[in-house]
Amino acid sequence: MMRTITYQIQEVSDKEAENKIRQFIEERKKKVVKSFNVLDIYSDLKLPPEQINKIMMRLEKEGVVKDSE
Repeated sequence: MMRTITYQIQEVSDKEAENKIRQFIEERKKKVVKSFNVLDIYSDLKLPPEQINKIMMRLEKEGVVKDSE
């Protein structure tokens, strides 16, 4: 038997999404989690992947996060 999991995507402004992502990153840092990916953010925050990518690119330019190979 195959199970289907569905997510309700949240529609929030870029500013609100950025605040949620920054909080997510801070929580990870407090837990000493050194790496995470867009899927982690997506599954926790239920934000649209395109919005997550756009914000993560901005945060990378600011030096808040860095891309790993």
